[in-house]
Amino acid sequence: MLIFGIVTRGSNILGEYGTTHEEFGSELVTIIVRNNSPGTRLVPMGDRQCAVMNKIINGELISFAAVIDSSEARDISFNFLDSLASFFEKEASNPKMKSEMNSFISRQTKILMVHSR
Repeated sequence: MLIFGIVTRGSNILGEYGTTHEEFGSELVTIIVRNNSPGTRLVPMGDRQCAVMNKIINGELISFAAVIDSSEARDISFNFLDSLASFFEKEASNPKMKSEMNSFISRQTKILMVHSR
C-alpha cells in the first residue's frame, strides 16, 4: 500500500501527501538527492521501501517518490509515480503551478494515491 508521496526539485519539496502520521519528507529528500540521473529505482527504508523516479521536465530534474509498506505494492508505486509525473508534465505551464504549486501538487498526489488503492 502507498503511504506517502512527494515531489521535489533537488532538495526543495514541491508537494507531498501521506496517509500516515509519520513524517517521511526529510528522509526521502536525503534518498532523492543521492542520485540525480533520470530513471526509476527502489530503495529500502528499514521495513519499508521507497520508489523513486527522476525525470527531466522543462529542463529541470524533478523527482517523484512514494513510500510503500510492502514489496507487493512495487508495481502500484511505479504506476503512481508515472501518473504523478505525467500530471506534473501536463500542468507545468498552468498558472497554478507557479502561484499555488504546493497545494496544487499535494492535492493531485492525494487524489492519485487514494485512486491507486
